[in-house]
Amino acid sequence: MDLRDYQYRATRQGLASIKFFKFCAIGLEQEVKEINAKAKRLETLDDVNLNKLQEQLGDCLWFITNLAQAVDLSLEEVVAESLEMNNSETVERVAPAPAPAPEPRASKRKKPAVEEVSEIDDVPPWEED
Repeated sequence: MDLRDYQYRATRQGLASIKFFKFCAIGLEQEVKEINAKAKRLETLDDVNLNKLQEQLGDCLWFITNLAQAVDLSLEEVVAESLEMNNSETVERVAPAPAPAPEPRASKRKKPAVEEVSEIDDVPPWEED
């Protein structure tokens, strides 16, 4: 099944009211919170209940699809834009580090002399006798 077919099947009830939009937004939030709560308790990926995760991800996809449909966005457009953004961000994040700055030239100026301190008036308490 491709994204266009999925969007058609998931949105065939044709609801596009603000009330339905809010319902989908809240439903998506609840599903993500549930996934997050379970993820926090995981020790390894082997602990993931794949059947439950697949069900929750399917619910998230349904809500996302209906949110997109309500404002006349196709999933194909959403996915293409997401991939384009993520690819450009990935390139920025893994771009090679800039070349190091060239070594500064030796200066012909003399460095100022450091004044010697003969006595220290304020001795920190941990160094007092």
